[in-house]
Amino acid sequence: MLGTLRMDVDTCINEYLDMAPAVFPVEGVISGSNLSKFVKAVRGKQRFDPAPLEEAVKRLVEKHVTDRATKGKDTSLRFEASRGNKSPRCKVYGTCSLCLRSQADEESRFVCATSEKLGKHVRFRSYESSWNDIDDCPIWQACRATSAAPTFFPPMVIGKPPSAYVDGGLGYNNPIRLLLDEARHIWPRAREIGCIVSIGTGVLTSKDIGKTIKPLFESLEAMATDTERVAREFREEMKHRYGVEQKVYFRFNVQHGLEQVGLEEWKEMDRTKVATQDYAIEEWSQIEACASQLHKPTGT
Repeated sequence: MLGTLRMDVDTCINEYLDMAPAVFPVEGVISGSNLSKFVKAVRGKQRFDPAPLEEAVKRLVEKHVTDRATKGKDTSLRFEASRGNKSPRCKVYGTCSLCLRSQADEESRFVCATSEKLGKHVRFRSYESSWNDIDDCPIWQACRATSAAPTFFPPMVIGKPPSAYVDGGLGYNNPIRLLLDEARHIWPRAREIGCIVSIGTGVLTSKDIGKTIKPLFESLEAMATDTERVAREFREEMKHRYGVEQKVYFRFNVQHGLEQVGLEEWKEMDRTKVATQDYAIEEWSQIEACASQLHKPTGT
């Protein structure tokens, strides 16, 4: 939404709230219980029908790119590259929003997915690449592939011959290293990093692995979505490279209040808003430092 469809934050929130009730319908007491979720996972059955998500993304593509593309809802991920549009834009990478801007204001975007059969991690790019490249596809298909989280949505089949893909968060829920990896291939000449911004989705509570179904399921779910370990390790690497007071890497992640808010729980938006506002107040000095660095990157 922020990258390919060029929405501002307020528009993103409004569009999400409009589409969420259809994409994530409220489950009943029994169907929404942890036992029911576990049974569905064991049987390989997903909780949600992918059709509403696909239709919602197609609608957004038609609404936000029709002035720059000619294929409507089936506009390809690489539509801008094929049209040679060179206007300044932000680079958006990964399964979560990380931004990087080059001195030439060139634009590139990719999302991560995982091949269901081989377990190989792939990248759907908005640009041509001679390295680890796969075929182009419509924007909505790339979105569905990277949203196919196990137990939530079924795999997305793309390409000829067809291949099934699932969420790239399986192994790369925090794609910070892929960001640098891809940047090095886009700009092979040595360039100093101006600023990296990583935004998390909240910190999960630590849980002991239990013997009953409920704690076991919750523990596996928590381990699959834990991104903080990667963030901590990367922060230490940046400190080692640029110094303790480095102003290159900024990580923002709400520490308290979102522990029990799941991916599909759109009705908890008010909780998300309040927790995020409180966190922003606590981290305001870092937010200002980040904004300054984005405006005029100076390395250390």
